[in-house]
Amino acid sequence: DDWFPLATRKSPEVHNFPLVDGYTNLGCKYFRTQENVVSFAGEIERMSGFHQDEAYAVLPEGFRPDHAIVVPALLYPSSTPASIIIKSNGEICETITSSDKSLYMQATFIAS
Repeated sequence: DDWFPLATRKSPEVHNFPLVDGYTNLGCKYFRTQENVVSFAGEIERMSGFHQDEAYAVLPEGFRPDHAIVVPALLYPSSTPASIIIKSNGEICETITSSDKSLYMQATFIAS
């Protein structure tokens, strides 16, 4: 009588990454588990390169952190280490300007 379910075995909500115009999704997906853990990983492309502090994606409400998070990423083809910022308003931006065409990224956090 004292037992109750902690988890329901519900599959995560998986979505294509929400890019702004000018960026191409090369297999990046994001999801949220029943515990409110959000994760994304993959590659995006922009033929004209990446610009510091320019939002390239916006996560919808329910998939956002409650504070800004900075995570490592990698620019390609130069293999330059970089960082991305995931803001509490859902915007995701690159921290450096680069002529590289691709960005590899991965992040996991608790949604607010």
